[in-house]
Amino acid sequence: GGYEIVAGERRYRAAQQAGLSSVPAMVKELADQEALELAIIENLQREALSAVEEARAFQRLMDFGQSQEAIAKAIGKSRSAVANTLRLLNLPAEALAALERGEISAGHARAILALPARDQLWALQQIVSKGLSVREAERLKRPQPTAKRARGSRYRDVEENLTHQFGTRVKITGLKKGRLELHYYSAEELQRLLSLLGYQAPGGE
Repeated sequence: GGYEIVAGERRYRAAQQAGLSSVPAMVKELADQEALELAIIENLQREALSAVEEARAFQRLMDFGQSQEAIAKAIGKSRSAVANTLRLLNLPAEALAALERGEISAGHARAILALPARDQLWALQQIVSKGLSVREAERLKRPQPTAKRARGSRYRDVEENLTHQFGTRVKITGLKKGRLELHYYSAEELQRLLSLLGYQAPGGE
């Protein structure tokens, strides 16, 4: 038998490097899930995590049955801060990927989430292409289509439904003849879309 360090490994290693022969420790018998919960909380308390990493860690704890209040108390934050971070997971896949890559900040992400779902990918493109600040992003409002454009946009609902289904911008042009465009912004995003479409490279299983 032996022992596993669930929380405090960095302090243990620092004590080793300092030449200490013993350190105070608390020994507990824990189920695997309890150990994982403690490890996640320790990571949240000690590591400089990104906003998305924090949100995913919060979600894992909630999947284990923890409430937002319990998570907030464990890591020393307010319940509203935990709730706001969790909301980032409601971003469209394309916007969440942009946040992970550092192309937008958590402030930009919250400005996107404040918009109607149909305008969120449009807002992302405005922020990235124009280099908007968070304050500028908060003032974004999508122009309403003119009556002439509305008459020619009979597939607008289809575009919006496909955009949410694929998690990326979809554009349909033309009526009897035209194009259906899927937009992507990285090689990983392209691979994700190809998988959703059921594409397999030649020689694949």
